[in-house]
Amino acid sequence: MKFIFVNDKKKVFELINSSKICKSFWEPFTLGIMNTSPDEASAKILSNVLKKTLFKGKEYCQIFQPKDNWNKTLINPCLNVLLKNGVKINFNMPLKKIKIYQNKISELVFQGKKKTINSDDKIIFALSLSGFQKIFPTANLPESFNSILNIHFKVSQEIIRLFKHQIIGMINSTSQWVFVKKNHISVTVSNANKFNNLPQDEIARIIWKEVCMYLNSKILIKEYRVVNEKKATFVQSPKNFVLIKKLHNLPENLVLAGDWTQYNLPCTIESSILSGKKAIELLRF
Repeated sequence: MKFIFVNDKKKVFELINSSKICKSFWEPFTLGIMNTSPDEASAKILSNVLKKTLFKGKEYCQIFQPKDNWNKTLINPCLNVLLKNGVKINFNMPLKKIKIYQNKISELVFQGKKKTINSDDKIIFALSLSGFQKIFPTANLPESFNSILNIHFKVSQEIIRLFKHQIIGMINSTSQWVFVKKNHISVTVSNANKFNNLPQDEIARIIWKEVCMYLNSKILIKEYRVVNEKKATFVQSPKNFVLIKKLHNLPENLVLAGDWTQYNLPCTIESSILSGKKAIELLRF
């Protein structure tokens, strides 16, 4: 009930600090959704997620993961649709700056190439927040970020068979989620800033030790890959969501997409997809 009527300024911890399931449910739930600890995370944003999931029933709480990877499931099919419709895709051409004339973007300056924009053209920026800040350095936007850590371990089928579930949630541990794939397992750690300066082999050792504890078995592992996205999301506090909501004075022909642009929802893949849908709808008027 606290979450239903919460105001914009409250943080999650203020609502759940006396809960008996604070550590076993609310903390991992908040970290998994918002990549921000409960003592900083916006309770209003978490409330919006609850209203779209748990409060609506089981059918709205399903977990989806790709059979192989997101590349095969989402990215390649999207690229194929674009190519079949005559869209030219330019890789390795980061946007460096823009030129504005009469409150409209008139030119895009990429690495090694310039693109003139006609006055009736529309532009969608699907930039990360840090990428957007480079193009609009005077914009008043969140400056603090949280990392997301993913560790991928290549394992044999013998080890794969030790896991009884494809998705495992862990509490009272550094590891939070374990995803069991065909020939590897992936472990996710949210709000992982404390690992930003730790050597990769040390990170892998810490995480693999916990996996072994879960399996109740000591297994040597040699092949792994550590991926640390240091600016995965901004710190999703009430104050920072206000900054996103107040973002204005953009060029008239510009529409934004990206998980961070949805100020009523957390920075997730769902928000990213929704932002793309909204961007297209805005261009259809």
